[in-house]
Amino acid sequence: MDNSLERLRISRDLHDGLAQEIAAIGYQLDALIGRNDLAPALRPHLRSIRTQVSELSMSARDEIYQLRKASPVSDLQQLTRELTEIASTYSKSYQLVGALPTLHTEVFLAVLAELFRNFCRHESDELCTITLTENEITLAPVQTKSLSFSSERLGLRGAQERLATISWEFLLTGSTVSIIPILSSQF
Repeated sequence: MDNSLERLRISRDLHDGLAQEIAAIGYQLDALIGRNDLAPALRPHLRSIRTQVSELSMSARDEIYQLRKASPVSDLQQLTRELTEIASTYSKSYQLVGALPTLHTEVFLAVLAELFRNFCRHESDELCTITLTENEITLAPVQTKSLSFSSERLGLRGAQERLATISWEFLLTGSTVSIIPILSSQF
């Protein structure tokens, strides 16, 4: 088997198994920390464990995406390869327009793969248009009037967490998911 295909398979297995389990543990800790009947003395210890789980989750995600990234391929080629693999798995297609933002490309590669995977799993549309610019990325189905993305899905929460580390966010507006920089409010 081709080395790059094997790396992709391993990274997908790690993402679908280990990374999802680490994220689930973190969310279970969040629920536990938020309980009203939790002894106050336990809360700081559980928050410390939650911080460690978050760091472990980010480390695992970074390692997974390093496995996916093949050195002789540009970021846009890498994105195209990942989206094509996801699309073929779900019998969907996509149109990719533009270029990735020049900063934080690894984060955008990971987030776009997750959002497109979510589209493929949960939307009835066959085609998604992905538009890339320096200050905004959009994912839009061609026919659906509104998307059924749910921020409670673990992959989407992970995408939100990744974007927050670079001061970006994704918003759902009608039928379009927009990935934009977080606007800092000034008072």
